[in-house]
Amino acid sequence: MVKYRIALTKNERDELMSIINKGRHSSQTFRTAYILLNCDEGRYADKITNEQISQVLKVGMRTIDRVKRSFSRKVLKPL
Repeated sequence: MVKYRIALTKNERDELMSIINKGRHSSQTFRTAYILLNCDEGRYADKITNEQISQVLKVGMRTIDRVKRSFSRKVLKPL
């Protein structure tokens, strides 16, 4: 399996945090924002394993991999 590394910039992190903290968004948008923030391996984040993310957010490992793949391929805009 290919591992996708997510390293968010400060602006991308701020944009994801604003989605989580305010506004009206779909549950999929919230879930994606939480997954990306928790998968971040950049210098502005703490490292959390996919297993921990899966347990806390109640999503499957494949969902996490799909979100990471979409973001790394830039199919998924930084919300």
